[in-house]
Amino acid sequence: MNIASVTKYAALIAALVIMPACGVQTDGDDETTANDAPAPEPKVVTPAVPDTTPPEVLTLEVIDITASSATVHVITNEITGMQVQYNLTATAQPLHFATEHSLGLTDLYSDTTYKLYVTIRDIAKNETRTETTFTTARY
Repeated sequence: MNIASVTKYAALIAALVIMPACGVQTDGDDETTANDAPAPEPKVVTPAVPDTTPPEVLTLEVIDITASSATVHVITNEITGMQVQYNLTATAQPLHFATEHSLGLTDLYSDTTYKLYVTIRDIAKNETRTETTFTTARY
């Protein structure tokens, strides 16, 4: 056997090994026939588009105001977490993601105006900051 024959047979053996994986099979008489089952379609994977749109505050209100407490009520257009900062010293935040948030503020001083900074943050970490003021009741 010469080198050309060895190369020819090596190429044929390689083709037989590769063909079944390509949807072609042999029928035993050295002829190839197409496999009845079609080759699977390749999957096209489209990368997810990142969320870069900040959430919107649809409603922000301070309700149930007394001399020492109040409730912040926020409704958003998408699922968010919420943080409330007031008078630049105290911070409170609920521990859940939702479209509607209520947060009680306690130990407030009577007849005092408070400035609230409400930050909402969606799962993609886009955030919106809104502010409002309210005044607690007198004794």
